[in-house]
Order: sequence, then C-alpha cells, then structure tokens
Amino acid sequence: MSSLYKIAYVLAVILAISALWHFLLPPDMEMAFRIRLIGYIVLIFILIYFVFKNIIFRKKKE
Repeated sequence: MSSLYKIAYVLAVILAISALWHFLLPPDMEMAFRIRLIGYIVLIFILIYFVFKNIIFRKKKE
C-alpha cells in the first residue's frame, strides 16, 4: 500500500469519526466542543506522524 493510499485512508477515517461526533454530540454543548477539538488535534498529530514517518523511511531506503 503506497503512502498516498495510507493518507487517503486516514483522512477517510477522520471524516467518518467527525461525522459520528456531529451525530452523537450536539454542537452547542461546550463539553462536546472540547472533546471534538481534542480529538481533531490528536488525529492531526497522528496524520503528521505517519506522513513524516513515510518521508524519513523513504529517504533511508534510497
């Protein structure tokens, strides 16, 4: 599986989780907003980690 497919897969998972959060947690609740914000931040850091890991792994391989 190439890194582009991995990134697309991660983005699809983020979109699915986001849709689930919007469905389960009403957007006007302050606590729901905090949970959503923390979740987005964690998912963004995971995505950045995988992107840099693939770039560094590719450079070492060459």
